[in-house]
Amino acid sequence: MTTSLTSQVRIGQKELLAALRVVKSVTKDNPTIPAYAYALIKAYPSGAMTIMGGTDTRRLTIRMAGAMVDMEEDESELAYCPELKPTLDLLAATPSGLVWLEEVHSTEPQYDSVQLRLSSSVGDAKLAGMTPSDYPRLTITKGEPDTLVLGEGDALLLAAALERAGKFCLTSTDIYPHLAGVWIKAADGKLSLEASDVYTATIETLDIPWTYGPILIPSDSIDGVVSVLSSVLGGGETAQATLKLLPSWLGVDTSEQELWVRLYDYRPVEMSALFPLADQLDVTWEEDRAVLLGTLARITAMPGLTIKGGTLGTHIATLTSERIDYADESGSYQIEQPIEGWDGPELDWICGVDVKRFIPVIKQTLGTSVAIRLSSSGRSKALLIEESGRRTLLMANFIR
Repeated sequence: MTTSLTSQVRIGQKELLAALRVVKSVTKDNPTIPAYAYALIKAYPSGAMTIMGGTDTRRLTIRMAGAMVDMEEDESELAYCPELKPTLDLLAATPSGLVWLEEVHSTEPQYDSVQLRLSSSVGDAKLAGMTPSDYPRLTITKGEPDTLVLGEGDALLLAAALERAGKFCLTSTDIYPHLAGVWIKAADGKLSLEASDVYTATIETLDIPWTYGPILIPSDSIDGVVSVLSSVLGGGETAQATLKLLPSWLGVDTSEQELWVRLYDYRPVEMSALFPLADQLDVTWEEDRAVLLGTLARITAMPGLTIKGGTLGTHIATLTSERIDYADESGSYQIEQPIEGWDGPELDWICGVDVKRFIPVIKQTLGTSVAIRLSSSGRSKALLIEESGRRTLLMANFIR
């Protein structure tokens, strides 16, 4: 078979592998649009490259430089569209150094007219690919976006807060779609994040101006937004991230990456409706966090502990003794609060809150101490953990 090489891009194996891995992180298996299993790579005579990938609800573009590009004189760009997984497998097995992406054209009609090939110092391998023109385009609402420019510090602050809030929100398969993501709202002119899984909620206000309407970032796009915001790390005083807001889209743009995600279109949820007792606080505990965690760890390990299900949650902790003393390396604690009708006391000070949910919430607190406030109205109870502008609420009115 006679072949001819018409275009070639040479790029570092480590750089290409790292970029494709980031692109792969925002893709997913989509049987209705299998083309999303591919990446769209474009190279330009200047040595600039873009690598694009995503789904029907989000699209990430990685910007790179330093490629060596050979193309015909009448071409303004080279475009490749390899399948992501086999390309990543090949690159991972390739020694570091330069690799070549090539289009090889056959001059014999009985063979495929075009092949995509990955070459390196150890040999060649054919890549599964598709025609770049067939790669699905993401149609974004037209119009001029509202923009908010964040410096390196604010971008990293927002990334960390989004990552924390993302641990509270539901997935897109849950039955509460208005909670299947993280809300960003304005609170006295500042950016506030809210998320809830019905049983727990987080509300955190950052010292970042926000004058836009509420938006709901889908839970399966949180990691991508966090990744792009975090890419400014180490960029110095000139590093920045730009948030671009359109009616149904959020764009996050840095010098190296650009991500667009489709926003959920739901009415904003009010956390006060989910947690009506959050502002009726009548008891407060100031406990060292290490003591609190040690106490809860002892509770979960006690032989007398029973785990029972409820209509709104599972793993609700109860104890079968009338009095419990705790002691470990962190300190000691004592509970003595019998409840009528029970042969042993309920953990009334944590209101029967799911301990398996409660411990991770405490671990996520920002400082070394935490204020726990109990709100009680009859049998309805709620907890509020408040620290450094961050409020974590736990529903606790389902213990019996």
